Amino acid sequence: MVGGDALRQLEPALSPVFKAAVLIKGQARAVSPGRIGTALAQKALDQGAEVLRTDVSGLTRQADGTWGFATSNGAVQTKNLVIAAGVWSAALLKPLGLDVPLVAERGYTVEFPNAAISINNSVMDVDAKIVASSMSDGVRVAGSSEFSAIDAPANPRKKALLQAQAKAMFPDLDTEGTVFRMGRRPSFPDSLPVLGPVDGAQGLFTAFGHSHYGLMMAPNTDLSPFSPQRF
Repeated sequence: MVGGDALRQLEPALSPVFKAAVLIKGQARAVSPGRIGTALAQKALDQGAEVLRTDVSGLTRQADGTWGFATSNGAVQTKNLVIAAGVWSAALLKPLGLDVPLVAERGYTVEFPNAAISINNSVMDVDAKIVASSMSDGVRVAGSSEFSAIDAPANPRKKALLQAQAKAMFPDLDTEGTVFRMGRRPSFPDSLPVLGPVDGAQGLFTAFGHSHYGLMMAPNTDLSPFSPQRF
């Protein structure tokens, strides 16, 4: 527990209305998730992978047992195929008879590139259910969950709400140039992803449904609890 002067020293930018906090030590966080993705993609390229940017549709099993799928650049055929298309994965698998209860759990963020404050820890406002962090591109405040159709437009009221909550946490925060984003978290009812081979479909593998926990779920070893057959 941290309170009073100790809390002010720990997070000087935090509003004085916050009287106490729980400090969790030994935490790690990524200041630029996008750069992690770029680094992993480059490592794959260095090891001989090929990256094709295209729209994908129409997954089918070929007569010779391979997998084919239509793309905006033509048909592609492969012996082994990993479906890792996030919340859009379910639509690719449904024509094959694999119907999984995947939904779009949408989350919102606002990023303040000209924040004019610094945050030493990721700070959660428990009442508002938001988390503020210093990122490589500024201060980011993330929070809110909603269930909606994949292609439903973002709720513009969320931007104003998150901005107001952020200012309440950090009164000196500069909101000029706020960047507003909405992401579609691929979520299952049990909050676990589907990882592993699909029964009766040799060469087809699933790797999606990580909800909020993508980076934290990376070091799995025993994949049996995540089988796509559990549904």
